[in-house]
Amino acid sequence: MDVTRGYAIRSHARATPHGVFAGVAQASFAAQAADLRVGTGHRAVTTPSAAWLHALAEQLVDDPEVLARLTLTTSPTLARRGDRYESERRGQPGAGPRPVSVRATPAAELLAESCQGGAPARQAIEQVEQRWPGVAPNTVAGVVAGMIRAGVLLHDLLPEDVRDDPLGHLLSKLPADEPARPALLRLRALLADADRHPPGAPDRARLLRESRDMADELAWADRPLRADTVADAVVTLPQSLARAAADAAGLLWRIGRGTTSLSVYHQAFRERYGPRRLVPLREVTDPAIGLGLPPHALTATEPAPSAERTAVLSRLVADALTSGRSAVTLDRRTVEELCTGTGGTPPRTAEVCVRVLAATSPDAAAGRLFLAVCPYGGSQDAGATTGRFAALLPGTTVVPSGCDTVAVAEIVTLPRSHTAGSVAPETGFAAYRIPVGVPPRPGDIGLDDLLLGSNGQHLVLWSASCDRPIVPVLYSRISPDLLPPLAQFLRLLGHAGEQFWHPWSWGEAGHGPWQPAVWFGRTLLAPARWVLPPWLVNAAASRKTWHDALDTWRVTTVPAPPPTVVTEYLDRRLPLELTHHHDRELLRRHIGRGLRALTEPLGGCDAEQAVACGPAGRHVLEVVVSLRRRAEPAAPPARAATTAVRPPGAGLYLPGGPWLSLAVRAPAHCQDTVLASLGALTSRWAHCFDRWFWLRFHDQSHGSHLRVRFHGRPSELSGTLLSALRQWGQDLHRQRLSGGYTVEPYEQEIERYGGLGSIGAAEDVFCADSALVLATLEHLPPGEDDRLIAAAVSAAAIARHMADGAVAALAGGRLNRDGHRRADALRARVRAAAPPAFPTRCRAAWIDRTTALRAYRQTLPPHQRTGCASDLIHLHCNRMVPGLDDKAMVRFLATDLLRAAPPHPSTTDRRAS
Repeated sequence: MDVTRGYAIRSHARATPHGVFAGVAQASFAAQAADLRVGTGHRAVTTPSAAWLHALAEQLVDDPEVLARLTLTTSPTLARRGDRYESERRGQPGAGPRPVSVRATPAAELLAESCQGGAPARQAIEQVEQRWPGVAPNTVAGVVAGMIRAGVLLHDLLPEDVRDDPLGHLLSKLPADEPARPALLRLRALLADADRHPPGAPDRARLLRESRDMADELAWADRPLRADTVADAVVTLPQSLARAAADAAGLLWRIGRGTTSLSVYHQAFRERYGPRRLVPLREVTDPAIGLGLPPHALTATEPAPSAERTAVLSRLVADALTSGRSAVTLDRRTVEELCTGTGGTPPRTAEVCVRVLAATSPDAAAGRLFLAVCPYGGSQDAGATTGRFAALLPGTTVVPSGCDTVAVAEIVTLPRSHTAGSVAPETGFAAYRIPVGVPPRPGDIGLDDLLLGSNGQHLVLWSASCDRPIVPVLYSRISPDLLPPLAQFLRLLGHAGEQFWHPWSWGEAGHGPWQPAVWFGRTLLAPARWVLPPWLVNAAASRKTWHDALDTWRVTTVPAPPPTVVTEYLDRRLPLELTHHHDRELLRRHIGRGLRALTEPLGGCDAEQAVACGPAGRHVLEVVVSLRRRAEPAAPPARAATTAVRPPGAGLYLPGGPWLSLAVRAPAHCQDTVLASLGALTSRWAHCFDRWFWLRFHDQSHGSHLRVRFHGRPSELSGTLLSALRQWGQDLHRQRLSGGYTVEPYEQEIERYGGLGSIGAAEDVFCADSALVLATLEHLPPGEDDRLIAAAVSAAAIARHMADGAVAALAGGRLNRDGHRRADALRARVRAAAPPAFPTRCRAAWIDRTTALRAYRQTLPPHQRTGCASDLIHLHCNRMVPGLDDKAMVRFLATDLLRAAPPHPSTTDRRAS
């Protein structure tokens, strides 16, 4: 009885179960009073479940006659690694995904190659049999069936949308003499007959029982049939409720915790590939040659709860308790205190799920309605909820993004578990598709066409064929854990740089025993909430102690919980009556599964929950409202400065080649001493290399360290020079100046510095600037101010030589109040310093760098010079003044110097333009 009642409560309480207790219909807003009517012409749509269809398909593809009639496609996500193909096999019902690999035998290679883009299975099998004519009959068919089970090959025995007459599609693929054909025809006819009857009709129930029995004879699945119901309803709401929903979602976004997508991964991308490189998506996400896919913990970044925010929320609870109120209304002051102030960007589109309520039954009849934001909130994409029902509601569309500079592409994929196959169908809402693990179509944006880059603020996905940024969107609310990892990554890329919105959260203040309902105007953001005390949780372990403990909690708790409560456990929000024996037992069981909090019904126990009138009574109404952000944010250009995609392996130098790259571990305060000894070593061994340069760096792998790179003949670098460096490293270790060094690959930042035709000249500048800074550090008088002045004069010279003195090359010199005071004290000294403003012994190094800058400038087109100059200034500041605040000071002082004096004739190359 408890199980039956629990299922009944869940079926009646959830808005979108598989079944006939809830229906879906289109809703609209209009400049009129509410019109909410429910008729009797409801329509059920019943199909075999995705799990049952896949169980049947796995049986059928083992039949060579069936297999020969199919079209096979090599999976777009297939990866070749060594002598094996890697893929992921979708899980069986109740099981998770299973990574698999198969040997890349010559036969497997031929099949994978011949099925690229799709090929008839009979043709692919015949190709293998012709190559190896001696194989036994059906051997190749068995190999193909194995590659299908492993996910290497895809077939078309089932339609991409398993709700679109799947049995009719399947029957069209079967031979006429297939033994299962008669039963499948009968099953299809039974389901069609059942759907001709309204939900709940006795004849429909009889036909469904017969259908279930027939399905069980063909293949086994826990739930072989599924049904959705299209409600016969008119749902028209006043425009005022549309504004209320949008205002509530906007508020929740403003006061959210600032969750953003992939910010940590973006930082890792920039460190690995630089700021102006477009890298093939498949390369970036490869775990061996790229960054790999981000771990789940790094896909979204949420700031730690602030003490100030917790204090505001705790004050709301305290104010409600002391005043005896069960609810609080957010005023302007409280909203401002809760705002994160991150200045983030909202999602392009979103959905908010709201329940339509009335204070009383007369209010419901008169159309005096208000909204409550559902606890499960909504989504970050308009169409994510409605996408599931697009096939049931012809004409369903999504709100446009309001941005013409990007192309929206729908992620089309299959869930990792067969049981979820029907909740993530393709919708056709977008003009483009990105197929992930499904057969591609003409016009698709394939994975090999996608490039990943950075616009300086967040990751940007780029299509090579469309030559524009791509925003991937998944029109489904399927759990991220059920998505293939690459599809989940693409979904997150569609929100790169955006700040998510979330339902109301009490955060740390939610650990107390009670929190009041929260209102914003006439819209309910969150119901009153009770946290179950540990002693009541412990009592739930035993039926003997449970009922007395529950009664005690009800009468001693202040404020007292209402007679009807709602469970707060995952997506299971079940209304339970605390006076009903079976409901009390259900509550005990849910506590055993992890339930720790209860809420009051939305709007309170006295609110009218059912506002839509029908012949059978009133019905609860939940509405999914699609939203669009008001304006597009100002953003830097998404396209990289150099759009040519680097050939595989270009610019990557492994140890043993013409570049020797070291990471020399040394604390920041020891690095100048280490550099001085390194300068002496390079003077002694200069015959082993033709150029070298260095940078200061810090990362998690090495901590504070110096990156030192030498270029020369591989035999000299890996032999003589490395031996000398070994002795040098041991000396530093004995002196407690360094923890040793690591030999690493060197990957050139080709795109950042102008492309393949410019990187050599850029490295000449790196070399010359490294030598200039070493000489300066050796001869400059001690003192931080002298470093700043020399670096500012040098940065201004780089801007003059590279960018004709454009101050844009020095952008980023923002100072706080203390910084401005310090700059005022240094400004006169910087302006008085004559170039090169370095000790006389550094003049030769200054001239060498000037020569290198002029040569580098000539390799660059005019539109790239300012950006490359800024990057060179960044490297110079890294070498001269490692502190972040000092780098901003250098740029500020250099900008002031450029504005105060015209370019010096001796330092401006008028001919290089």
